[in-house]
Amino acid sequence: MNLFEQYGYVDAHYEHPQTGRRIPWMRILVQELHQRIIVPSHNSNCFSSIQRYRDAISMRERVKEDTPQSVLALADVGDEGEADRFLDQQHHYHGLYFDFDARAEPGETEVQALDRARADLMQVAGYFTGNFDLN
Repeated sequence: MNLFEQYGYVDAHYEHPQTGRRIPWMRILVQELHQRIIVPSHNSNCFSSIQRYRDAISMRERVKEDTPQSVLALADVGDEGEADRFLDQQHHYHGLYFDFDARAEPGETEVQALDRARADLMQVAGYFTGNFDLN
């Protein structure tokens, strides 16, 4: 079993496109993202966590299931509008992501902007390959 099979769940939610109602965060299989999140949201205002989880039930849900309502009212365990805050108590995996913008600055062509973004990318890649022996 590979890493992505072991960590097959993500937290996801969306905002209903017609009503604007926020659908609560839920733990779902990665394979279900399209059908359960992207399709009903019409691919607008939909989100999933970068973290991938091993467990099908989030700590947020476990805390709510195992704790009396009177205690939950006083606790800071998150609500349906928030992603899971108990990451340190769960087996999870997440990659390292970078966003290299290539928007042209004033007086710069699109080609120059792409060259600048490419240079930034090469600098970051060089740092990791040089410092962490990732050849």
